[in-house]
Amino acid sequence: MKKILKSIGLVIIFIGVFIVGYTSIGTVQDNTGLWVGGIIIFIGLITFIITNKYIE
Repeated sequence: MKKILKSIGLVIIFIGVFIVGYTSIGTVQDNTGLWVGGIIIFIGLITFIITNKYIE
């Protein structure tokens, strides 16, 4: 269970990083993409940290 949740957290972080990267590289110079990506990375980090600390 712990491994599944940790990998979900990592996948969420990866998706967030991808969105931020795609927004900054692509033609869409949109702050919304950066905000969305940042929030997704934040959620992924929280998932990963909580899983690490509290779930056995």
